[in-house]
Amino acid sequence: MDATSTTAVMSTSNVTSMTTTATPEEVYDPLWVITIRWIIGAIIVFVGSIGNVMVCAVVYKNQRMQTAMNLFLVNLAVWDILVCLFNIPFTLIYNQLKSWPFGLFWCKTMPTLQVMNLSASTGSLVAITIERYRAICLPFTPPLSKFQAKLIIAIVSMSSFLVALPEVGAYKQAPPFGCMEVFPTEDLRKAYSLFLFLFCYFLPFLFIAPAYTRMILKLWQEDRDESSPSSGVTEDPKNQRRKRNVLRMMVIVVLCYAICMLPTYATFLWLDFGLSGT
Repeated sequence: MDATSTTAVMSTSNVTSMTTTATPEEVYDPLWVITIRWIIGAIIVFVGSIGNVMVCAVVYKNQRMQTAMNLFLVNLAVWDILVCLFNIPFTLIYNQLKSWPFGLFWCKTMPTLQVMNLSASTGSLVAITIERYRAICLPFTPPLSKFQAKLIIAIVSMSSFLVALPEVGAYKQAPPFGCMEVFPTEDLRKAYSLFLFLFCYFLPFLFIAPAYTRMILKLWQEDRDESSPSSGVTEDPKNQRRKRNVLRMMVIVVLCYAICMLPTYATFLWLDFGLSGT
C-alpha cells in the first residue's frame, strides 16, 4: 500500500498538458531510461498486486481479523490493486509511445481513477486515525462495528468519486499527445489543483498529525503510570504492547504517505502557480 505508485498518471498528464508545443518525436527517451522504467514498473505491479491481494485474503478468511481498522486497511489495499492493474500499465505504455492509443473512455477513466485513489487513500488514513484515537484515547468508547466501518468506506468512496468528477470533463483527446487535461479557464484549473492539495493532503494531515501526537503522549503517560507503584494501573501488558505496535505501524504508514506525496503536490502547485507567473 505505498503511495509512490499513485503519482505516475498525474505527473504524466499535468506535464504533457503544459508542453503543447512539443511533438511525440521530440521527446522519446533513451533506451536505458525505458529499460529502467519498465523494470521498476513491473516490480511495483508485481509486488504491489501480490502484497495487497494477500492483505485482502488474510482479512477475508479470518473472521476475527475483520475489525474496523482491518477493513480500512483492506480498502487501502483494494485501491492500490486498482492502481497496479490499471494506472501503472497504462502509464508505462503511454510514456513509451508518447501518445494515447486507448481511446476517449480510458483517457477520462485513468485520471479519474488516479484522483479517486489519492482521495480514498487519504480518507482511509483519516478513518484509521479516528478508530485508533477512539481505542487509545477514549478506551471506554465502544469500538466501531463492521457495519459502521463499511458505511464509512462507502462514504469515503463516494466522496472520492465526487472529488475526481471534474477530471471526467477536463480530459479530452487532443494533439500532440492524444490525451490531455483541458479546463475551460486557467483559473479553474488552478482552483482545482489547490482544492486537491487542501482536500487530499493538507487538511487531512492537519487532523492526523495532532491525533497521533495525542495518542503517543497517551501511551507514554500510561507507561509512566504503570511504572509507578501507587498508580493502580492493571491493564493487560499484552494489550498495551499490541496498541503500541499498531500505533507504531500506522505512524510509519502515515509518514511514508505524507513524505511520498509532498513532492508531487509541491510540483503541481509550482507548475500551476509558480511557473505560470514567471
